Amino acid sequence: PSPRSPSAVLLDALPHLQRNGRVSYQALSQATGHHPTTIRRHLEQAQCSGLLFLRCEVAQDLTSYPLSVQWFARAELTALARLRAFLREQPELRLAYESTGEANVSWALWLKTPADIARVEWELHRQVPGVRVLRTVLGTRTLKRLGHTLTPRGRRDVRAPRTS
Repeated sequence: PSPRSPSAVLLDALPHLQRNGRVSYQALSQATGHHPTTIRRHLEQAQCSGLLFLRCEVAQDLTSYPLSVQWFARAELTALARLRAFLREQPELRLAYESTGEANVSWALWLKTPADIARVEWELHRQVPGVRVLRTVLGTRTLKRLGHTLTPRGRRDVRAPRTS
C-alpha cells in the first residue's frame, strides 16, 4: 500500500481502536490474527505518514481553557491554503471545516480568556489576508458532544439516552 492508503492490517485493527483507543497490541493481535509487532509497525507507519491521527477527548472543565469560541468566516479561494496552515499552528484548535455558502469556513478553539479572542483574530488578519470573519460565537458550557448529553461538569451523562 502507498503511504497514504491504509494497509489490510490497519483496516483490521481500526474497528477495535474505535471502540477502545487504549487497546493493547496483544489484544489487537488476538482480535485480528496479526502479530503484535506487525500491528505496532503498521500503526506507527500510519501515524508517521499522517494517515492516522490520535485524538483524546477531554472534559473541558479539566483543562485551563474555559471558553469555547467558534468562528464563521468567508475565505477567498486563494486564502484557503494559508488559513489551513494558520489553523494547524493553533494548539487550542478543536474543530475546523470548509463548507459552501456565505460562511465557507468555520473553526473552533478552546481559549483561556476573552482577550485571546482578539489575539487570534488579530493574528488571523495579519497572517491570512482574504479571510473575513462574519460571526464569532463564545460559549462557556457545552450541553452535548458526539451525541451524548453532558453533565454540568462536562462529562457524559450516563442517565441520558444517546441522541443524534
